[in-house]
Amino acid sequence: MSTHAAIKLEQREQVTVVSVDDGKANALNSALMRALRDTLREVAKTAGAVVLTGRAGFFSGGLDVKLLPTLSHGDRVEMVKDLGHLLHAIFLLERPVVAALSGHALGGGALMALAADTRLAADAKLRFGLNEIAIGVPVPSFGVEIARAAVPAHWQAEAVLHGRTYSPAEALARGLVEAVVAPEALLDAAVARAAPLAALPTGAYLTTKQRLRGAGAHVMTATLDEEIENFLKSFSA
Repeated sequence: MSTHAAIKLEQREQVTVVSVDDGKANALNSALMRALRDTLREVAKTAGAVVLTGRAGFFSGGLDVKLLPTLSHGDRVEMVKDLGHLLHAIFLLERPVVAALSGHALGGGALMALAADTRLAADAKLRFGLNEIAIGVPVPSFGVEIARAAVPAHWQAEAVLHGRTYSPAEALARGLVEAVVAPEALLDAAVARAAPLAALPTGAYLTTKQRLRGAGAHVMTATLDEEIENFLKSFSA
């Protein structure tokens, strides 16, 4: 289904596991983001639920900031758009998504996890969070809206404004993940969590999801183009 070498699919009864493993940090470039977006949308047509995971050590390190400066301006713009479109696809996917944090999930990688319905984390030396402000980059509106939907209100300032990243135990204490499990048990636990969600009727689920997240999703798409230049200038600085 996916033509990208880093994306693998595994069927576990009604749950489809989508794994990303580039052998490195699962940094997000345009080719990977487009392939992942298209794969998730295709999978959602037949899967009861989806588990999205990465490789041992990295769920995703976020946008490929080493690649970004080497691209033409037009390609940099497209790369940021591709991130926004991928996150939008996860945020409003027609079937439930469980993110299994197999390793570090930072920046855009953290947003992928937060866009899911719920999250489990491996009990490992990983960091999870929106580190944009800590490196001098404002969180774009598409990131703010995803965080607003997923991060408990009491922790939003710390998680979004202050650029705090969390250990699995800290993320659990703040309600950012639902459970922390041994690394070798993570995938099975995520599939077990997704299994009852797979039984939810698609029509009722999707309509309600759109009502719950629609306002935030509208902001995500409406502001994407106008914010790209400032976002890229922040990276250049």
